[in-house]
Amino acid sequence: MERINIEELGIQFKQIVSGPAPVGRILNYIILAGKNTLKHVNGHRTTNLADNIGSAWTTEFMIGLGLLTVGRKADIGNYLDLTENGNKIYGIIKDSSFTFNEGINVSIIKREVEMSCPDLFPVFEKVFRESVVYKILKLYLEENGYEYERTSFLNNYFEELKYLYDESKEVYYVKDVRSTSVTTGGNRVPSLIQLCEFFNYVIDANSKLLFIKEQFDKEYSLGVEKKTFSKEDLEKAQIQENKIIKEIENLEEKYGVDGTVAIEAVVRNSNVQKMFRNNLIAEYGCKCMICGIENIELLVASHIKPAKDCNVHEKINNNNGLLLCANHDKLFDRYLITFKFDTGEIEVSNKVSQSDKEKLGINESIKLDEKIMNEERTTFLALHNIEYHNKNGGDN
Repeated sequence: MERINIEELGIQFKQIVSGPAPVGRILNYIILAGKNTLKHVNGHRTTNLADNIGSAWTTEFMIGLGLLTVGRKADIGNYLDLTENGNKIYGIIKDSSFTFNEGINVSIIKREVEMSCPDLFPVFEKVFRESVVYKILKLYLEENGYEYERTSFLNNYFEELKYLYDESKEVYYVKDVRSTSVTTGGNRVPSLIQLCEFFNYVIDANSKLLFIKEQFDKEYSLGVEKKTFSKEDLEKAQIQENKIIKEIENLEEKYGVDGTVAIEAVVRNSNVQKMFRNNLIAEYGCKCMICGIENIELLVASHIKPAKDCNVHEKINNNNGLLLCANHDKLFDRYLITFKFDTGEIEVSNKVSQSDKEKLGINESIKLDEKIMNEERTTFLALHNIEYHNKNGGDN
């Protein structure tokens, strides 16, 4: 793998792979740095901001991302200053009226950004793509591929970078030797994965990581349509957001965040299913997304990522769903059909005969409505595409 000269950029190994640094915490720290109150102390690990000292895990990663730089001496440590790119983000989020969620669930922070500062996405993505962190990841994927077992990627990526970039002991790291007593990718690389999830560059599910090659290959442009929201729109969205978050918190408390406490109970929980179905109907209307049947008794809220593999957030997220009639739900659930994540066009398995296609009313001209093909749903569909091709021999 090609080695980028990070020393020329004044960046250290710990700043290109450091965690935990959730996206919400990065945004909160940008606001603090913009107000000239955020400080850095080497090795500081607590997250409660005592004396306004940020967690070094996060601040180091933000230096690597080109958002912060170490500034003047403080009473303890040094103040952190925003870079030019950091200021671009600060200018968009500085008036946010609430603290961003610092959890590991990307869908929550995405909704907060969509509600309070939707213009942030393209600017933040451009900053990410300009960073040495992104450039090193892109080089690694180009050489090693885009699909991995999650644990293997975390450790191997960390080891490859340590071998190339960490010369603190005057010898390169021995890549084939692991020890549970040393820091590994399992607690250093997930921050980068969450950032990629935030921009829809990776699907992290079922112990696998699928990096979306098209995202890394695309030419980036800031030519996007600006969204505007009235004060009344934002207030309504905040009320709805609070209701959903409260429902999720209740489910987390009862079942556990990943559903492992009582997975079957979560899958079959009527409140979860009702909210999931109602969200789909509110988004698309009361009709099958394939054939248009409008009888509500025949409609099924179908999860794209199987409900048994979802945490409570994904079970309730309408972007992880399609509203289908019973027949088409069964086809989709059994991976006899899928919809291309980039175009929404249907793919039909060779296991479905031409006669059955005609009886079921399916043909290659069917495609999902463009209005539901948002980034989050296409990310779930990409995962369904992979499983569809795995179950159908990879050809159709």
